[in-house]
Amino acid sequence: MKVKRSYTIKDIKAMLDEKEHVPEDVQELFFAGDHLRDGQRILDYGIPRNSTVHLVHRESYWMTLHFKMPSNEKTIMLEVQKDYTIQKIKSIIQDEEGICPCDFEIYSCGKLLENHRTVASLNIQSSIKVEVRWVHTVLDVKKIIESIINIPSQCMKLIRTEKQLEDWKTLACYDINEGDVLTVEIPNKFQISVIILTGEIIPLDVFPYSTVANVKELLSRLKDIPVNWQRILLNGGELELKDSRTLASYSIDKESILHMVQIMGGPPEDA
Repeated sequence: MKVKRSYTIKDIKAMLDEKEHVPEDVQELFFAGDHLRDGQRILDYGIPRNSTVHLVHRESYWMTLHFKMPSNEKTIMLEVQKDYTIQKIKSIIQDEEGICPCDFEIYSCGKLLENHRTVASLNIQSSIKVEVRWVHTVLDVKKIIESIINIPSQCMKLIRTEKQLEDWKTLACYDINEGDVLTVEIPNKFQISVIILTGEIIPLDVFPYSTVANVKELLSRLKDIPVNWQRILLNGGELELKDSRTLASYSIDKESILHMVQIMGGPPEDA
């Protein structure tokens, strides 16, 4: 496509809309991994003649990344834009987990990711390739995926052509062959409420595969109550929840209400 260096990115989007029938509002343009902004000109980005600019549909502009934290074997899941830098992702992790960005680095496939690089420039993929056999069951495949992204298999759904696959059936039952693509559906965040000792109700955003220990960590950051001073109770205080169990294993879902009490030896009242 022939353009002038004085054209803005919005001008180029309008041309693509006219010539290729791609609506402007679903277009995102990238050059060398950098996200091109509507108000800027080609000249502003220093894009040379005969260069290739990449068009990404807005629907595929967001992606889900999983970050495994070796220190506590915890995995967090973040929705990120492809123009996010590693530094920005570190800031998000700081907000979510309370870890200073200067205290950790991010690696992918054993390679240290530089702070200034964007997700798009690193060509990070959200797909997973696994080697399986026809005799493997759907549950076997889920277990393999679980070992890669550290999300419990019972929280996943495997989808093929909009149909959910049943755990006990083999891949042969579904005539799944080499190179076939399955979609892994992972549940979204939902909100629960935790009533603490003062009677205050604390809303928390969690995943079905979040553990009771994860809930305690969130409460610790929000209310400054050490994790080892907390007991989490269900059913109005009748059942104490175990740290290692997931919320899904207790059938805890959207709008569930938990209670948190402090164990003996907790903080003094004037702390």
